[in-house]
Amino acid sequence: MTDRKTIVDVRAKLKDKRQIAIEMQIQNYRDMGKRSLFEWAKMYGSQLNKNDKYKDLAKCICINITAFDYTEKKSGYSRSVIKDADTNEIYKGMDDLEIYFIELPKRDRVKDDRLRKWMTLFSSKSWGEMELNAKGDEIMTQVYEQAREIAMNESKRIAIHRREKFLIDQNSLKEDGRDEGYLMAQKEFEDERKDYEDRIKALEKELKKYKK
Repeated sequence: MTDRKTIVDVRAKLKDKRQIAIEMQIQNYRDMGKRSLFEWAKMYGSQLNKNDKYKDLAKCICINITAFDYTEKKSGYSRSVIKDADTNEIYKGMDDLEIYFIELPKRDRVKDDRLRKWMTLFSSKSWGEMELNAKGDEIMTQVYEQAREIAMNESKRIAIHRREKFLIDQNSLKEDGRDEGYLMAQKEFEDERKDYEDRIKALEKELKKYKK
């Protein structure tokens, strides 16, 4: 929740074989339309192997959740499909493409209560706010809990990586006989280790409190 540059990607395959890609983008890297279309094309084309047939292709849906305004629409919600430019008809087989843009800054303008609640959840600026926004909704609560566990595991992974890096640095400094540098590196590591341990303990404490 604290890393405002985070990009979250989720890809799922439904029971009816439809595929859905969800990306949450914090920063506007421009060309979001082309980027989303490119991701859709990769997902759609990757379904077939050399012995497959075109009829085996399933619908692919890309959902872009942005923390910035992207479209000119005021609603904060848009759906793009391929259709006849004159009649607006969507032909059979051409309906396999759907691209959505959900713009979080416009959530107050969204008329659909359920969608607005999800947008509010994703707009949370802290774990406490996210927990509050998820309260009373079983699915949203599950999303909150899983997000917290992922964050906790990420903190542990970073701590392990820093520990491995420290051991390598320690061996290198010892080999070079640089005792002063070794002591400085050791102190730096201990400070960082304590910081990450405190973060992990805080996360574990909150998770245990919530699951009671």
